[in-house]
This record gives sequence, C-alpha cells and structure tokens, in this order.
Amino acid sequence: MLIDIYILYELLNDQIEHFYALGKIFENTTKHAMVISKYKSGVIAQLTSSFQTEEKIRTIRINTKKAFIQADLLDKKILITRVH
Repeated sequence: MLIDIYILYELLNDQIEHFYALGKIFENTTKHAMVISKYKSGVIAQLTSSFQTEEKIRTIRINTKKAFIQADLLDKKILITRVH
C-alpha cells in the first residue's frame, strides 16, 4: 500500500487535503486495506489492497474533472473514462 501511495504522489504531484485509511488485520498481518484521499486540486483517489480471499485485489481509482481512471496493478490494466 505504501508503494501505491507513492505512485499517486508521483502521478498527481499535488498536496493531500484529506486522508482516510481503514484496514482489517488477520493473524497479525493486514489482509485488507483501503485509502481514500482528496487533494487540493479537487482530485479524489481510492486505493484498495486485499489479500484476504483467493481473489487478490490491488487497485487505484482516480476521479478528476476530466476523467475517471481505474488501474488494476496486479493485472497491469488501466481504464480511462473521459468526462464529457
């Protein structure tokens, strides 16, 4: 998750205004974590990392004025939906 926060920092080059994090710990290890952050420019980002089930999840979602960007870091896929 720390690497994902660094990826956001490099992509957005913006200052965080609000930052919320939640996680679920099993057997002394974080197995599921989510972060929602809002930046001074108005961008909202969500990070999700889950190794709790057989389906592993590691995603970044970014909502900007011009687009909604979804990145699946495990499958190495990016989907960009432009705002009209």
